[in-house]
Amino acid sequence: MGDSFTNTMKQAGNAVMAADEYRNDLAVFMILVRGMEIGFFEYFNYRDELNTQGVENFEGLVPLTQPLPKGVTEDFDLFYIQQTVPMETLVSTPSLPTPCFFNFDTHETHIVQMFDYMQNHQPRDHSVSTYPILR
Repeated sequence: MGDSFTNTMKQAGNAVMAADEYRNDLAVFMILVRGMEIGFFEYFNYRDELNTQGVENFEGLVPLTQPLPKGVTEDFDLFYIQQTVPMETLVSTPSLPTPCFFNFDTHETHIVQMFDYMQNHQPRDHSVSTYPILR
């Protein structure tokens, strides 16, 4: 199935759902690689809640390059990466307008920073209400 970014994302989201169908509060980081491109995502299995909250996602995948909603404080480490990567050099998909796929040759430093961020943080809470999506 990985013949396009959209199919790759769909395959990843469905694989997580199948692997962990009994847990309803799953929040994990996901890394998708296709050729020379790598995408960094947070995966939430509360897909309906993401849609209700207006969080851009595809099959529960939220790009790490996507800022949190206005009024929610972003972690400085991720904010720094989001501000320093030239967004016009990232690849987006029809399913996710936020550019989210890095190129191994072009974005080596940013890719390392994203791995460091994921190693030291938990997936973000995209909720702007008092009801947290996953916590």
